Amino acid sequence: RELRTREQEWRQKGEELVEAQTSEKFARLFRQVLKEAADPIAQQYRNSLSRLATQIYRQVSNENVRLEWGSQYELQLVDFDQGKERIRVFRQLSGGEQMTAALAIRLALMQLLSPISIGFFDEPTTNLDQERRESLALAIQIATGDFDQLFLISHDDSFDAVTENVISLRKEADTGSHVE
Repeated sequence: RELRTREQEWRQKGEELVEAQTSEKFARLFRQVLKEAADPIAQQYRNSLSRLATQIYRQVSNENVRLEWGSQYELQLVDFDQGKERIRVFRQLSGGEQMTAALAIRLALMQLLSPISIGFFDEPTTNLDQERRESLALAIQIATGDFDQLFLISHDDSFDAVTENVISLRKEADTGSHVE
């Protein structure tokens, strides 16, 4: 009887060992598949983000350009100059182009990846001319149209026409800041 009990225990341990080896092989294979899939999945996200950011950038700038977010997450602006494709990296862009590109990426990220519908923008019109400021106000309104709440901090009135509530602050040298 003891021999049968031992034989049954050994058989059970053998089955557990085979199951553990199979689970370990499966886990190793699964990790390998995930590792191989990471770059293609990331590329798909960057492509989707680039397409959406391009639409937003074009809406703000009224220029026929393309934004690309590369594999190292470098931002490039692609346009045509004298009939030839020209690729400029972020640091080569003007201040207004940099701000427009950064905001286009941020708005695209918010639309694609953010489950919360709240946005904060601090001085989004910095380095933008009047036309781009007005276009940006409209682009932000469109891109965040289904957001529950949007906060914009600005020193100009670009967003006054597209906001429900405006809080104006005035800074006095002797008494500090006050709500107008």
